[in-house]
Amino acid sequence: MSGGLDSSLLMWLLRDAGHPNLHAFTFYADGLDERPFAEKIAPQDWHTMKLEWQDVPRLAEEMHHHQDGPYGGVPTLGMGLVYQKARELGVPVLVDGQGLDEGWAGYPWYQDAPLKNGLVKEQLADIQHRKLPRALKYNDHASMAHSIEVRNPFLDHRVMEMGLAASDEQKVRNGYGKYAIRELCDHLGIPGAWTQKRSEQSPQTAWLRGPLKYWAWGHIKSGLKFHPKPHKAGAQWEDFVDNGADNSAGIWALISLGMLAIKLSI
Repeated sequence: MSGGLDSSLLMWLLRDAGHPNLHAFTFYADGLDERPFAEKIAPQDWHTMKLEWQDVPRLAEEMHHHQDGPYGGVPTLGMGLVYQKARELGVPVLVDGQGLDEGWAGYPWYQDAPLKNGLVKEQLADIQHRKLPRALKYNDHASMAHSIEVRNPFLDHRVMEMGLAASDEQKVRNGYGKYAIRELCDHLGIPGAWTQKRSEQSPQTAWLRGPLKYWAWGHIKSGLKFHPKPHKAGAQWEDFVDNGADNSAGIWALISLGMLAIKLSI
Protein backbone atom coordinates (compact mmCIF):
# COMPACT_ATOMS: atom_id res chain seq x y z
CA MET A 1 0.00 0.00 0.00
CA SER A 2 1.55 3.26 -1.11
CA GLY A 3 -1.08 5.84 -0.22
CA GLY A 4 -1.43 6.90 -3.85
CA LEU A 5 -4.68 7.16 -5.76
CA ASP A 6 -4.85 3.48 -6.74
CA SER A 7 -4.16 2.22 -3.21
CA SER A 8 -6.67 4.68 -1.77
CA LEU A 9 -9.41 3.60 -4.18
CA LEU A 10 -8.65 -0.07 -3.57
CA MET A 11 -8.84 0.38 0.20
CA TRP A 12 -12.16 2.24 -0.13
CA LEU A 13 -13.61 -0.54 -2.30
CA LEU A 14 -12.50 -3.27 0.10
CA ARG A 15 -14.08 -1.50 3.05
CA ASP A 16 -17.24 -0.77 1.08
CA ALA A 17 -17.47 -4.47 0.18
CA GLY A 18 -17.67 -5.31 3.87
CA HIS A 19 -14.08 -6.14 4.77
CA PRO A 20 -13.43 -4.01 7.87
CA ASN A 21 -10.61 -6.10 9.34
CA LEU A 22 -7.91 -5.59 6.76
CA HIS A 23 -4.16 -5.99 6.84
CA ALA A 24 -2.03 -3.60 4.80
CA PHE A 25 1.69 -3.77 4.02
CA THR A 26 4.13 -1.02 3.04
CA PHE A 27 7.87 -1.27 2.47
CA TYR A 28 10.08 1.79 2.63
CA ALA A 29 13.73 2.74 2.35
CA ASP A 30 15.88 5.82 2.72
CA GLY A 31 14.80 8.04 -0.16
CA LEU A 32 11.64 6.00 -0.83
CA ASP A 33 9.12 6.49 1.94
CA GLU A 34 5.40 6.84 1.29
CA ARG A 35 4.35 6.13 4.85
CA PRO A 36 3.08 9.69 5.46
CA PHE A 37 0.64 9.24 2.57
CA ALA A 38 -0.26 5.62 3.33
CA GLU A 39 -0.96 6.49 6.95
CA LYS A 40 -4.01 8.51 5.87
CA ILE A 41 -5.79 5.43 4.51
CA ALA A 42 -4.14 2.64 6.51
CA PRO A 43 -6.27 0.18 8.49
CA GLN A 44 -5.51 -0.67 12.10
CA ASP A 45 -3.41 -3.67 11.08
CA TRP A 46 -0.83 -1.81 9.01
CA HIS A 47 2.61 -3.38 8.74
CA THR A 48 5.73 -1.56 7.55
CA MET A 49 9.09 -3.03 6.60
CA LYS A 50 12.32 -1.11 5.98
CA LEU A 51 14.67 -2.18 3.20
CA GLU A 52 18.30 -1.43 4.13
CA TRP A 53 21.15 -1.32 1.63
CA GLN A 54 23.10 -3.78 3.81
CA ASP A 55 20.42 -6.41 3.10
CA VAL A 56 20.53 -6.03 -0.68
CA PRO A 57 23.31 -8.56 -1.47
CA ARG A 58 21.57 -11.34 0.45
CA LEU A 59 18.08 -10.46 -0.76
CA ALA A 60 19.27 -10.06 -4.33
CA GLU A 61 20.70 -13.57 -4.41
CA GLU A 62 17.53 -15.02 -2.92
CA MET A 63 15.32 -13.11 -5.35
CA HIS A 64 17.46 -14.13 -8.32
CA HIS A 65 16.85 -17.76 -7.36
CA HIS A 66 13.08 -17.22 -7.29
CA GLN A 67 12.96 -15.08 -10.44
CA ASP A 68 15.33 -17.38 -12.33
CA GLY A 69 16.46 -14.44 -14.45
CA PRO A 70 16.72 -10.64 -14.55
CA TYR A 71 14.14 -8.73 -12.51
CA GLY A 72 13.23 -5.22 -11.47
CA GLY A 73 15.93 -4.56 -8.89
CA VAL A 74 15.50 -2.91 -5.51
CA PRO A 75 11.70 -2.33 -5.76
CA THR A 76 11.21 -6.06 -6.33
CA LEU A 77 13.29 -6.77 -3.22
CA GLY A 78 10.98 -4.47 -1.27
CA MET A 79 7.93 -6.36 -2.49
CA GLY A 80 9.66 -9.56 -1.42
CA LEU A 81 9.73 -8.19 2.13
CA VAL A 82 6.00 -7.50 1.89
CA TYR A 83 5.21 -11.06 0.85
CA GLN A 84 7.51 -12.51 3.49
CA LYS A 85 5.77 -10.48 6.20
CA ALA A 86 2.33 -11.50 4.95
CA ARG A 87 3.32 -15.17 5.16
CA GLU A 88 4.68 -14.71 8.69
CA LEU A 89 1.35 -13.20 9.76
CA GLY A 90 -0.71 -15.91 8.06
CA VAL A 91 -2.20 -13.64 5.40
CA PRO A 92 -2.23 -15.88 2.30
CA VAL A 93 -4.00 -13.56 -0.17
CA LEU A 94 -3.13 -9.95 -1.03
CA VAL A 95 -4.77 -7.51 -3.43
CA ASP A 96 -2.72 -5.12 -5.53
CA GLY A 97 -3.57 -1.99 -7.51
CA GLN A 98 -1.81 -2.92 -10.75
CA GLY A 99 -3.55 -1.89 -13.95
CA LEU A 100 -5.18 1.50 -13.46
CA ASP A 101 -2.17 3.45 -14.69
CA GLU A 102 -2.05 1.44 -17.89
CA GLY A 103 -5.78 1.03 -18.43
CA TRP A 104 -6.67 4.64 -17.65
CA ALA A 105 -3.49 6.46 -18.75
CA GLY A 106 -2.01 7.45 -15.41
CA TYR A 107 1.68 7.69 -16.27
CA PRO A 108 3.21 11.11 -17.09
CA TRP A 109 4.28 10.08 -20.60
CA TYR A 110 0.65 9.65 -21.61
CA GLN A 111 0.23 13.42 -21.48
CA ASP A 112 1.86 13.79 -24.91
CA ALA A 113 0.59 10.52 -26.37
CA PRO A 114 -2.61 11.95 -27.95
CA LEU A 115 -0.44 14.30 -30.00
CA LYS A 116 2.03 11.61 -31.07
CA ASN A 117 1.27 7.94 -31.68
CA GLY A 118 -2.19 7.90 -30.18
CA LEU A 119 -3.12 7.33 -26.56
CA VAL A 120 -4.64 3.86 -26.91
CA LYS A 121 -1.62 2.66 -28.89
CA GLU A 122 0.67 3.75 -26.07
CA GLN A 123 -1.58 2.14 -23.48
CA LEU A 124 -1.65 -1.16 -25.36
CA ALA A 125 2.15 -1.13 -25.64
CA ASP A 126 2.40 -0.84 -21.85
CA ILE A 127 -0.33 -3.43 -21.25
CA GLN A 128 0.94 -6.02 -23.70
CA HIS A 129 4.68 -5.51 -23.97
CA ARG A 130 6.26 -2.99 -21.60
CA LYS A 131 5.28 -2.06 -18.05
CA LEU A 132 2.53 -4.45 -17.06
CA PRO A 133 3.94 -7.84 -18.17
CA ARG A 134 7.22 -7.19 -16.38
CA ALA A 135 5.59 -5.98 -13.17
CA LEU A 136 3.19 -8.92 -13.05
CA LYS A 137 5.96 -11.43 -13.70
CA TYR A 138 8.26 -10.01 -11.02
CA ASN A 139 5.47 -9.81 -8.44
CA ASP A 140 4.17 -13.29 -9.27
CA HIS A 141 7.57 -14.91 -8.78
CA ALA A 142 8.29 -12.91 -5.63
CA SER A 143 4.90 -13.70 -4.07
CA MET A 144 4.96 -17.39 -4.97
CA ALA A 145 8.33 -17.67 -3.21
CA HIS A 146 6.30 -17.23 -0.01
CA SER A 147 3.13 -19.02 -1.21
CA ILE A 148 1.20 -15.75 -1.36
CA GLU A 149 -1.59 -15.30 -3.88
CA VAL A 150 -1.79 -11.78 -5.33
CA ARG A 151 -5.05 -10.66 -6.90
CA ASN A 152 -5.30 -7.61 -9.16
CA PRO A 153 -8.94 -6.48 -9.28
CA PHE A 154 -8.20 -3.48 -11.51
CA LEU A 155 -7.04 -5.92 -14.19
CA ASP A 156 -10.60 -7.20 -14.52
CA HIS A 157 -11.21 -7.16 -18.26
CA ARG A 158 -14.25 -4.90 -17.82
CA VAL A 159 -12.18 -2.23 -16.06
CA MET A 160 -9.40 -2.41 -18.64
CA GLU A 161 -11.75 -2.47 -21.63
CA MET A 162 -13.68 0.50 -20.28
CA GLY A 163 -10.45 2.44 -19.90
CA LEU A 164 -9.26 1.65 -23.41
CA ALA A 165 -12.68 2.53 -24.86
CA ALA A 166 -12.92 5.83 -22.96
CA SER A 167 -12.17 9.03 -24.83
CA ASP A 168 -8.79 10.69 -24.52
CA GLU A 169 -10.45 13.52 -22.62
CA GLN A 170 -11.80 11.09 -20.02
CA LYS A 171 -8.27 9.86 -19.36
CA VAL A 172 -5.95 12.84 -19.91
CA ARG A 173 -7.11 16.39 -19.20
CA ASN A 174 -5.66 19.56 -17.66
CA GLY A 175 -2.34 17.90 -16.89
CA TYR A 176 -3.94 14.96 -15.06
CA GLY A 177 -3.93 11.29 -16.03
CA LYS A 178 -6.70 8.86 -14.99
CA TYR A 179 -9.07 11.84 -15.12
CA ALA A 180 -12.33 9.89 -14.86
CA ILE A 181 -10.89 7.80 -12.01
CA ARG A 182 -9.95 11.00 -10.19
CA GLU A 183 -13.48 12.34 -10.64
CA LEU A 184 -14.84 9.09 -9.18
CA CYS A 185 -12.49 9.31 -6.18
CA ASP A 186 -13.44 12.95 -5.65
CA HIS A 187 -17.13 12.00 -5.69
CA LEU A 188 -16.48 9.21 -3.15
CA GLY A 189 -14.56 11.58 -0.87
CA ILE A 190 -11.29 9.68 -1.21
CA PRO A 191 -8.35 11.90 -0.15
CA GLY A 192 -5.75 12.90 -2.72
CA ALA A 193 -8.03 12.60 -5.75
CA TRP A 194 -6.39 15.58 -7.44
CA THR A 195 -2.86 15.06 -6.17
CA GLN A 196 -0.44 14.61 -9.06
CA LYS A 197 1.26 11.23 -9.36
CA ARG A 198 4.30 11.32 -7.09
CA SER A 199 7.69 10.59 -8.61
CA GLU A 200 9.07 8.64 -5.65
CA GLN A 201 12.50 7.39 -6.65
CA SER A 202 13.95 4.05 -5.66
CA PRO A 203 17.29 4.33 -3.81
CA GLN A 204 18.72 1.85 -6.31
CA THR A 205 20.81 4.41 -8.19
CA ALA A 206 22.27 5.96 -5.03
CA TRP A 207 23.05 2.58 -3.50
CA LEU A 208 24.71 1.16 -6.63
CA ARG A 209 26.90 4.27 -6.96
CA GLY A 210 27.59 4.38 -3.23
CA PRO A 211 27.72 1.61 -0.62
CA LEU A 212 26.97 -1.20 -3.11
CA LYS A 213 29.39 -0.01 -5.78
CA TYR A 214 32.02 -2.73 -5.35
CA TRP A 215 29.41 -5.45 -4.87
CA ALA A 216 27.74 -4.37 -8.10
CA TRP A 217 30.97 -4.20 -10.11
CA GLY A 218 32.10 -7.59 -8.82
CA HIS A 219 28.94 -9.20 -10.18
CA ILE A 220 29.12 -7.27 -13.44
CA LYS A 221 32.68 -8.47 -14.00
CA SER A 222 31.57 -12.06 -13.41
CA GLY A 223 29.08 -11.80 -16.24
CA LEU A 224 31.11 -9.82 -18.77
CA LYS A 225 32.52 -12.88 -20.55
CA PHE A 226 28.96 -13.97 -21.35
CA HIS A 227 27.85 -10.56 -22.57
CA PRO A 228 27.71 -10.30 -26.38
CA LYS A 229 29.38 -6.87 -26.19
CA PRO A 230 31.48 -6.84 -22.99
CA HIS A 231 33.22 -3.56 -23.82
CA LYS A 232 29.86 -1.88 -24.24
CA ALA A 233 28.70 -3.29 -20.90
CA GLY A 234 31.86 -2.00 -19.20
CA ALA A 235 31.34 1.43 -20.77
CA GLN A 236 27.73 1.39 -19.54
CA TRP A 237 28.98 0.87 -15.97
CA GLU A 238 31.56 3.67 -16.29
CA ASP A 239 28.93 6.01 -17.68
CA PHE A 240 26.67 5.18 -14.74
CA VAL A 241 29.35 5.66 -12.06
CA ASP A 242 31.44 8.49 -13.51
CA ASN A 243 28.99 10.48 -15.60
CA GLY A 244 25.77 10.11 -13.64
CA ALA A 245 23.90 8.27 -16.40
CA ASP A 246 20.33 7.42 -15.46
CA ASN A 247 20.49 3.73 -16.38
CA SER A 248 20.28 1.82 -13.10
CA ALA A 249 17.78 -0.64 -14.63
CA GLY A 250 20.37 -1.60 -17.24
CA ILE A 251 23.03 -1.86 -14.54
CA TRP A 252 20.81 -4.20 -12.53
CA ALA A 253 20.39 -6.38 -15.63
CA LEU A 254 24.20 -6.67 -15.83
CA ILE A 255 24.31 -7.59 -12.14
CA SER A 256 21.70 -10.27 -12.82
CA LEU A 257 23.86 -11.70 -15.58
CA GLY A 258 26.75 -11.87 -13.12
CA MET A 259 24.60 -13.59 -10.51
CA LEU A 260 23.61 -16.18 -13.09
CA ALA A 261 27.26 -16.80 -14.00
CA ILE A 262 28.17 -17.22 -10.33
CA LYS A 263 25.20 -19.51 -9.72
CA LEU A 264 26.26 -21.75 -12.60
CA SER A 265 29.93 -21.45 -11.54
CA ILE A 266 31.04 -20.55 -15.05
